[in-house]
Amino acid sequence: QEIFELFRRIHRQGTTVLVATHDPALVPPSNRHVITLHQGRVVRDEIGDQEAGAVPAEDPVEEAVD
Repeated sequence: QEIFELFRRIHRQGTTVLVATHDPALVPPSNRHVITLHQGRVVRDEIGDQEAGAVPAEDPVEEAVD
């Protein structure tokens, strides 16, 4: 989590920070914009507490995996 605190400090100074991970559990809930990909396709696009262009499914990631 220390690295995400560093990223937040960098972002507060006006720099966009992009992080790519295969483990969604590493992504803090405070992130402002999270895009989830599966096999190169966007399956979820969340901005803050809202979803922008999310796949209409109960769990889009699980749906994309099936």
